[in-house]
Amino acid sequence: MKKPQLPAKLSRPQAARVLARTRLYQRLDQARKYPVTWLSGPPGAGKTTLVSGYLDARGLRGIWYQVDAGDNDPATFFHCLGIAARHATPRVRTPLPVFTPEHRPGLGVFARRYFEALYARLKAPSVLVLDNYQEVAADSAFHAVVAEAAAALPKGVRLLVLSRADPPAAFARLRANDGLFLLDGAELKLTLDEARAVANVRDRRKLDPAALERLHERTGGWAAGLVLLLERPELDVPAHAEASGHQVLFDYFATEIFHKLDATTQSVLCQTALLPEANTAIAQQITGEPGVGKILADLYRRNYFVTKQGQGEVYRFHPLFHEFLLQR
Repeated sequence: MKKPQLPAKLSRPQAARVLARTRLYQRLDQARKYPVTWLSGPPGAGKTTLVSGYLDARGLRGIWYQVDAGDNDPATFFHCLGIAARHATPRVRTPLPVFTPEHRPGLGVFARRYFEALYARLKAPSVLVLDNYQEVAADSAFHAVVAEAAAALPKGVRLLVLSRADPPAAFARLRANDGLFLLDGAELKLTLDEARAVANVRDRRKLDPAALERLHERTGGWAAGLVLLLERPELDVPAHAEASGHQVLFDYFATEIFHKLDATTQSVLCQTALLPEANTAIAQQITGEPGVGKILADLYRRNYFVTKQGQGEVYRFHPLFHEFLLQR
């Protein structure tokens, strides 16, 4: 009988033509001495592809869980994770604890008991991957639940969290106790050599080396940006390698970022894009929005293609995202 297919939420994404990023695989190997590894970076930084390729390269098994807004309800999270656990360990008959309304007042105690039972099902070395962690609300009880999951980790089981943002406050103690390894967006950027390898994997061997260098510089090592631009057949002609108006990229920014933001944030972004860099004081005068500093700080925290300049409240957009905003 064919094994039933898991819903996408509970299954590991399979990416074709994955580039083996040896440099980052070694970093993930170094992280083994930490119970939790946290990967943060902007959309399209290659977090999911990196970890999926790493698990295959190292022969690691476990549970891959796609976090979404429904996990703000602990009952949903425990139920769905239980389904994934039964699928990953079909020979284990001992049921996991069932979350019921009376467990809400003692959520931390239940979570610890639940994860101790879950980890007992896994054969070391194993991993629990939580992908798209940023989808839960900032004030969600989910963060406290995952902090308990981290605290209950036994030797031989690792927790890997993939998010667009850095760890929330619930993980402060774990970080203070040197229990969390952070791999951030700066490390996830493609090197020039990796960009060349991506071009080879995607059958772009005829691309002029100088044009590829310009593409790498233009994308700032952003994996999705490079891949999307490599799909343009005219890039075989070096003279077109720096052409602007990359509609495929603008569509990506629109669907992955812009359309998911509220109207006020969209307006602030489009207006501040007229500045070479977004000084919050000047941006507030231009937009008339008193909360512009908070908006830009939040976008920076969430890795939405906004970088901070120095120690002050000055922000700059990724060059390609800047082009997109100007077009808007």
